[in-house]
Amino acid sequence: MKQLHDRVVFKPIHIHELTPKEKKRAMESLMFLVEKRDGTVKARTCANGSTQRSYTPKEEASSPTASSEAILITGVVEAKQHRDVMTLDIPNAFVQTSVPQDGDKIVMKIRGTLVDILCPICPEVYEPYVTYEGKHKVLYV
Repeated sequence: MKQLHDRVVFKPIHIHELTPKEKKRAMESLMFLVEKRDGTVKARTCANGSTQRSYTPKEEASSPTASSEAILITGVVEAKQHRDVMTLDIPNAFVQTSVPQDGDKIVMKIRGTLVDILCPICPEVYEPYVTYEGKHKVLYV
């Protein structure tokens, strides 16, 4: 969560600033924890995009991925031409991609323990936006 905050991936929104449609379409934040072999814990945060299925075409909601065939063909051409090849990983590549501001805004709903993790990172930014839905803390970003 700190990486997402440090990279200014999202900004909090007051619940009264959301239309009923935006509130209904807000995507839940999910966090997956994996314990690595060395005992460290790695977390992956993503949005549950299943709420988009009713109004977003599949082609617009999926992440672009290279096909296996394209990777193999490219590898064969590079080997044949004796090219130097380098691979790299860009941390949080998708969250560092700018999103067009025209049209509907993308709203994510963070709740429960994730709110408790995010608020201490920068209380002055997030705490004024925390609301309750039933017994659960909720933060819209």
